[in-house]
Amino acid sequence: MVLLTHTRRNEASRSGGLSMAAVTTKKAAAKALVALTLAADELSTPALSAAGIEPTEKVFVAAITVAPQWRSAMALLRGMESCGVEPSTLAYNLAMAACVRGGSWETALATVDEGAEPDVSSFGTAINACARGRRWRGALALLARMRESGNA
Repeated sequence: MVLLTHTRRNEASRSGGLSMAAVTTKKAAAKALVALTLAADELSTPALSAAGIEPTEKVFVAAITVAPQWRSAMALLRGMESCGVEPSTLAYNLAMAACVRGGSWETALATVDEGAEPDVSSFGTAINACARGRRWRGALALLARMRESGNA
């Protein structure tokens, strides 16, 4: 399935020279989506359509996975809704993990209560964020929530 069908030279030049011609894999589409996110202020269905990207949950999840910075991952997560794609628990978990890796543990903690119902991975990532921020009381509170929700 071809996800990108033509080249947009201006986006390619702003995104570090990424060529978007004849992209046929989800991974390549994800990289293109990350490049568009870095080049644009806000993702929208018309912008993705113009680049030949079909906004699906799988493409967004793949893009969040390869996002080079936590801010890019969060922009992709936020862009899902503006493109009519409901963010999954997996999308939230991946964005939270990117925040923790990037040193923004506060953003990861704020994200755990947004959107999709947290699962074991969500709680684990949030507890890891607490560890990074040396917030042991927060970690204990998350463990209690995890038990109450049946995820322990």
